[in-house]
Amino acid sequence: MSYTVKNGKKFRGMERQAMTFKEKLIKLGEENGLWQREAEQIVEAMITDDNAGHKTMAGRWNDDVDGYPPQMIAVLWMSFKFIADKWLAEHKPMHWARPMFTSND
Repeated sequence: MSYTVKNGKKFRGMERQAMTFKEKLIKLGEENGLWQREAEQIVEAMITDDNAGHKTMAGRWNDDVDGYPPQMIAVLWMSFKFIADKWLAEHKPMHWARPMFTSND
């Protein structure tokens, strides 16, 4: 069997592309009903939101997600959903995917 080594990881049969935190959140947003541009705008809102506590992520948004524990994406996804709900309420209150990001609390 042939293996490809990329970023210190072995993959059988095909080369894996590194994914940054930004790219991963955008992909998750798209998988939950957003258009790519909408997901990109929400990620940018996350990065610039001083109240969201993302200052610890400064300088890490473009890091490879595989270099961190999976819990990082889980926590960022919860924050993405919260900010997506606020963003959609302000910009697209009738968006069909809004319930995907609305908390049931």
